Amino acid sequence: MDNLVAVLEAADSHLGEVIQIRAYLTDSALFPTFNSIYGGYAAGYMSPSTLAARATVCAALTHPDLVFEIEALAVRSSGATS
Repeated sequence: MDNLVAVLEAADSHLGEVIQIRAYLTDSALFPTFNSIYGGYAAGYMSPSTLAARATVCAALTHPDLVFEIEALAVRSSGATS
């Protein structure tokens, strides 16, 4: 999640401007832990009325050391020029 925050900030955006999240977990048993961590980040940036749409699925990931991967779609701040 820290990496996602950093990428968004580098693009003049932030978690509060994320409109869609796709999370891929290697094991469904990881969902409660992932959901807790995600919820902690989301609470700092999103209100219940502005939570991003989210899909969480179990899938084999291409890198064997990964246990989850996140894809995010965000809008940019209205003042962004590039």
